[in-house]
Amino acid sequence: MPKTEVNVTEQMTDFVDFALLSDADGDGVPEAAINLSAADHVELVRRDKGGTVTTFSSAGASPQLTFPSGWAAAGSVRWAPGTVDLQAAKAPYQCQFKVFVTGTRWYYVPEDARFTVHAQERIA
Repeated sequence: MPKTEVNVTEQMTDFVDFALLSDADGDGVPEAAINLSAADHVELVRRDKGGTVTTFSSAGASPQLTFPSGWAAAGSVRWAPGTVDLQAAKAPYQCQFKVFVTGTRWYYVPEDARFTVHAQERIA
């Protein structure tokens, strides 16, 4: 069963790794890695509990989504959040990945649901 919830501490800047999966056998449970090697780019679309939507992309000069060596073919993507990207007061966040096949064609992962990112308060 793929992960539907991610738990982090607010203001962390360590990497958060994700595996993008598809339902290869039609049983309703995603289990096969989506090969992202040919994708134009990938975006993490995130909505906070107040409804504000923020997008993080693998495109551009300073992408916050990356594919370490071999990761794209394995359907894995790495997010490098900044210190303001994860705040307990704005959590939980509802997220989906938007995979761009070309600059004008895309699909969502997961396509029929969202996953949740919880940011807990840090101990200061």
